[in-house]
Amino acid sequence: LETALQLVRRRGFAVSEGEKLPGAQGIAAPVFGPDGIVGCLCITAPKGRIPRDSVLNIGRAVALEAAELSLALGAPLSPGA
Repeated sequence: LETALQLVRRRGFAVSEGEKLPGAQGIAAPVFGPDGIVGCLCITAPKGRIPRDSVLNIGRAVALEAAELSLALGAPLSPGA
Protein backbone atom coordinates (compact mmCIF):
# COMPACT_ATOMS: atom_id res chain seq x y z
CA LEU A 1 0.00 0.00 0.00
CA GLU A 2 2.79 2.43 0.89
CA THR A 3 4.43 1.85 -2.51
CA ALA A 4 1.13 2.57 -4.26
CA LEU A 5 0.63 5.75 -2.21
CA GLN A 6 4.13 6.95 -3.06
CA LEU A 7 3.35 6.54 -6.77
CA VAL A 8 0.09 8.49 -6.38
CA ARG A 9 1.89 11.31 -4.53
CA ARG A 10 4.66 11.45 -7.13
CA ARG A 11 2.27 11.50 -10.10
CA GLY A 12 -0.37 13.67 -8.46
CA PHE A 13 -3.25 11.38 -9.41
CA ALA A 14 -4.58 7.89 -8.76
CA VAL A 15 -5.93 5.26 -11.13
CA SER A 16 -8.62 2.77 -10.12
CA GLU A 17 -9.50 -0.22 -12.29
CA GLY A 18 -12.67 -2.08 -11.40
CA GLU A 19 -12.26 -1.59 -7.65
CA LYS A 20 -15.78 -0.26 -7.09
CA LEU A 21 -17.54 -0.96 -10.37
CA PRO A 22 -16.54 -3.98 -12.47
CA GLY A 23 -15.22 -2.87 -15.86
CA ALA A 24 -14.85 0.78 -14.84
CA GLN A 25 -11.69 2.85 -14.68
CA GLY A 26 -11.28 6.05 -12.71
CA ILE A 27 -8.56 8.69 -12.76
CA ALA A 28 -8.66 11.09 -9.81
CA ALA A 29 -6.67 13.89 -8.18
CA PRO A 30 -7.15 15.52 -4.78
CA VAL A 31 -8.76 18.93 -4.34
CA PHE A 32 -7.58 21.03 -1.40
CA GLY A 33 -9.07 23.99 0.45
CA PRO A 34 -7.40 26.33 2.93
CA ASP A 35 -7.56 23.71 5.72
CA GLY A 36 -6.66 20.58 3.75
CA ILE A 37 -8.32 18.13 1.41
CA VAL A 38 -11.97 18.78 0.53
CA GLY A 39 -12.53 16.11 -2.12
CA CYS A 40 -11.31 14.97 -5.49
CA LEU A 41 -11.79 15.53 -9.18
CA CYS A 42 -12.41 12.21 -10.96
CA ILE A 43 -13.11 10.92 -14.43
CA THR A 44 -14.76 7.50 -14.59
CA ALA A 45 -15.48 5.57 -17.77
CA PRO A 46 -15.75 2.02 -19.01
CA LYS A 47 -12.20 0.65 -19.01
CA GLY A 48 -12.29 -0.03 -22.75
CA ARG A 49 -12.95 3.63 -23.52
CA ILE A 50 -9.75 4.91 -21.91
CA PRO A 51 -6.78 3.77 -24.01
CA ARG A 52 -3.95 2.56 -21.76
CA ASP A 53 -1.46 4.90 -23.46
CA SER A 54 -3.74 7.88 -22.64
CA VAL A 55 -3.95 7.31 -18.87
CA LEU A 56 -0.81 9.32 -18.07
CA ASN A 57 -1.91 12.35 -20.14
CA ILE A 58 -5.46 12.20 -18.78
CA GLY A 59 -4.12 11.89 -15.24
CA ARG A 60 -1.89 14.92 -15.70
CA ALA A 61 -4.83 16.93 -17.04
CA VAL A 62 -7.06 15.89 -14.13
CA ALA A 63 -4.29 16.78 -11.65
CA LEU A 64 -3.81 20.19 -13.28
CA GLU A 65 -7.53 20.98 -13.13
CA ALA A 66 -7.69 19.78 -9.51
CA ALA A 67 -4.76 22.09 -8.66
CA GLU A 68 -6.50 25.05 -10.31
CA LEU A 69 -9.71 24.27 -8.42
CA SER A 70 -7.70 24.00 -5.19
CA LEU A 71 -6.23 27.46 -5.75
CA ALA A 72 -9.69 28.87 -6.45
CA LEU A 73 -10.86 27.37 -3.14
CA GLY A 74 -8.03 29.09 -1.25
CA ALA A 75 -5.54 26.26 -0.88
CA PRO A 76 -1.92 27.26 -0.22
CA LEU A 77 0.32 27.47 -3.28
CA SER A 78 2.53 24.65 -2.00
CA PRO A 79 2.13 21.85 0.54
CA GLY A 80 2.77 23.03 4.07
CA ALA A 81 2.52 26.73 3.11
